[in-house]
Amino acid sequence: SLNIESFSAVIGRDHLSITGRIHNFYDPDFSFKLKGDIHPEQWLNWSDQIPLDQMEGTIFSDVTVSGTYDRLKPKGEKFLAFDFAGGLSIENAMFRIHKEDIPFTNLNGTIHIENDFWEPTLSGSFGKSDFDLSGSGLNVLSFLLNKEETLVAAASLRTRYFDLKEIIDNFSRAERGENRAIHFPDKLNLKLDFVINELLMQRFEASNVRGVASYDSPVLMVDSLTMQTMDGTLAGDYGIAQDKEGDIFVNVNSTLYNLDIQKLFYSFNNFGQVELTHDHLKGIISGNCTFSSTFDSTFSIRKESILSENSVNIREGELNS
Repeated sequence: SLNIESFSAVIGRDHLSITGRIHNFYDPDFSFKLKGDIHPEQWLNWSDQIPLDQMEGTIFSDVTVSGTYDRLKPKGEKFLAFDFAGGLSIENAMFRIHKEDIPFTNLNGTIHIENDFWEPTLSGSFGKSDFDLSGSGLNVLSFLLNKEETLVAAASLRTRYFDLKEIIDNFSRAERGENRAIHFPDKLNLKLDFVINELLMQRFEASNVRGVASYDSPVLMVDSLTMQTMDGTLAGDYGIAQDKEGDIFVNVNSTLYNLDIQKLFYSFNNFGQVELTHDHLKGIISGNCTFSSTFDSTFSIRKESILSENSVNIREGELNS
């Protein structure tokens, strides 16, 4: 056995202290407590194994790492057990995954960890969007290490401005200059209640957006969604799913109250047709609508798949040539 009663060091800009022990060097088990401040940008210069293009900021650590290790196992299977407990805090951090990506910036928060159960609070920005997130997650470490476990998480999101198009474009895997394909991630079971002051998705703009979203791959459901948009109120339930070929299926059940019909057609790209557009219409629309359609993996609508049933009334309507 090796017992470390007190060990401290300065590594570059990092200040670290370690206590712990290693037992049985042939098939070791270990436990270490790590405290200190870590500056992740310097680690990128020391290792090309970190899957990030850029990191900045400070991480304060007070964690215990323990487990067992089999040195004879193949690479990637050597850790027979790996436990992680304690807390991390993040101050003024940023990171970028790929060189051409938009970075996460102004990251501040804390993470309480008990093995595979994590409780994070985090605020920051991503491009034009900002976020304030708190929640809990199960199987986090297992998901990050081997991707075999399903990550289960519940969280609350508050944001002043949310550019959904910018976010989708950034995480698309297609080459720049082409229509980017969208791929729904697997091994995720998520629930999110959200409040968004301002939402933008291409032509669509809304305020005071709130609801509950759940994702159980590859199905995304949004329940009890309400928002102020197009000079009125829009509410409803929405479902999106993606098949193995990449096609995306959308089902919408909506209640409309006093929406500007010209803005409605403009916001939804005239529902994929050119015969009757926002240039031809005026008036105020209220009622109930159901809509379903298929989109390809770049989220371009397949016009022939559109199905819609509506029960609406229009006030002060105009049909112009």
